[in-house]
Amino acid sequence: ISATLTGFAWNNTSGWVDNRLEMSAGCSIEFDYAPLENTPTDTGKTIEIEWSTKNVNDDNAVICDLRNNNGVGIVIYATKVSMTSADGVTIETEYKSDENVRIAFVINRSTGSTHQRMSFIYANGIVSRGEKWAITDSYTSNATLKFVATDAVEVSLKSIRIYDAALSNDNVLNNYILYRDTISEMMEVYDRNDVYE
Repeated sequence: ISATLTGFAWNNTSGWVDNRLEMSAGCSIEFDYAPLENTPTDTGKTIEIEWSTKNVNDDNAVICDLRNNNGVGIVIYATKVSMTSADGVTIETEYKSDENVRIAFVINRSTGSTHQRMSFIYANGIVSRGEKWAITDSYTSNATLKFVATDAVEVSLKSIRIYDAALSNDNVLNNYILYRDTISEMMEVYDRNDVYE
């Protein structure tokens, strides 16, 4: 999927640094893709994003807005994420600036799935919030995926993964474990979550 990058100086504070896209004030990246466009409640949808924010001057500064004109969809603020349905079902969770976070937004199918008509937000592989919605409800939005850094918040973007399916709890946790920066960190997170023994 193609993307347009704007405002980058391509140095240590504005560009690719250690496999992350460092976004200082004035930088943006916009993908030619609207992840909530095609009725996500029909197929299920998972949007996993890993990032950190820094130099936050406004907790309500928006770094990514996937909402339509009626406020339906997902929005990422400097220290909080939120997901809202057409009927007004809203789930939110906060995160800390200056710390890496991997958030998964999961919208289950309206019929036929284990968690039908439920949406979840996971933080670092662990379910943080969940809510049930009506079979007639919707999360459809034609907003394109775009991240913006401003004077109020800078962004360090690590990864984006989008699935046309609702991942399970185990899937989300396994993805979090798998995509750690080092093998030692991966094993540390794995051992911490290995509760069967």
